[in-house]
Amino acid sequence: MTTTTDARLWLRPLDAAPPGAPQLVCLPHAGGSAGYYRPLAIRLAPDWSVVGVQYPGRQDRRQEPPPEDLAGLAQSVADACARHLTDPFALFGHSMGAVVAFEVARELERRGRSPEVLFVSARPAPDADNGRSRLTAVAADDNLVIAEVVALDGTAAGVLDDPDVRALVLPTLRSDYRALAGYEFQPGPPLRCDIVGLVGGADPYTGPVEMREWARHTAGSFKFHEFTGGHFYFAEDTTTVAATLRAELTCAD
Repeated sequence: MTTTTDARLWLRPLDAAPPGAPQLVCLPHAGGSAGYYRPLAIRLAPDWSVVGVQYPGRQDRRQEPPPEDLAGLAQSVADACARHLTDPFALFGHSMGAVVAFEVARELERRGRSPEVLFVSARPAPDADNGRSRLTAVAADDNLVIAEVVALDGTAAGVLDDPDVRALVLPTLRSDYRALAGYEFQPGPPLRCDIVGLVGGADPYTGPVEMREWARHTAGSFKFHEFTGGHFYFAEDTTTVAATLRAELTCAD
């Protein structure tokens, strides 16, 4: 993808953790932004510094081309991480961000850098079907985009009825869904880092069975956690999720 390579535009510190604190790099869902992870940053400080990834095509990067494909997006994020991060660090990806985080981890490991752990949230394993036909249809129809977001409880009821709000968010959502629908898993060696799966028990598209399939993508250990809530279980009970992440990060130290 063609966009800026300035690491400061990609990686946004979300807390005031002390210098040298290990970093948790968080990759958002379709339509999401770096600031989505600020509540998590508050709960993990000062032990871990949370860094949100800001994709192009939204908020202060609205004038840049949005992601065209997830592999290219992951390459750009990996470039920024390679220049900015110091060891130790970990990756967390929610929904679309889980696929991007997986590809970032692959690329960093090819460069000799490995996260302490890869957290994958609310997304089937990258070599699964991942609902490609549904995502392709959604990306082509604004009404289906809105229905998808509402079904996932990704926005408050009625917010997308506002035409100004729709004009702001729909182009980004369409682009992200197209990129997700077009993602093609390329076989390769499993990751060296551990993988931890997380999902909400009421998620309409991803359940425990799908999340456990991530186990085959690591040569390390795999763990799985199920939470109360739906696709955005993470926002429903950030305190419990943060406690789980903290425990896993402590084990990885």
